[in-house]
Amino acid sequence: PRSMMPMRRPHRRVVWISLREEPIVYIKGVPFLLRKLDHPYRQMIEFTHGVAPGRLMKLEQRLKSDIVKEAAGDEGRIIIHTETSGAKLNCKFETLSSPNDDVQTSHEVYNALAKEGYDVKHFR
Repeated sequence: PRSMMPMRRPHRRVVWISLREEPIVYIKGVPFLLRKLDHPYRQMIEFTHGVAPGRLMKLEQRLKSDIVKEAAGDEGRIIIHTETSGAKLNCKFETLSSPNDDVQTSHEVYNALAKEGYDVKHFR
């Protein structure tokens, strides 16, 4: 995500270790996880016993696809939930001007860093 990129330097190396065993997407550079509304602070049971990296990549692509479809059906708007102070959930609309670019899987984030000239090492 753009907010995580360091200033340009001659030797730009990124080592990103992700121990998350659940799908994650970045919406306008902010990470979001798939959660059940009645248990927003718990990992979904489907992912508690580990997920192979290849399957995780497919799940993230499917999540992105679902988000892009939702945005296309409502003038670019999607509903997101964010956490406020005091561990409360805040429901709000987020408008995506370019849904396919505004929503990225972790793999797409790594690829974008590589295209910008970063030496990216990805461990999952």
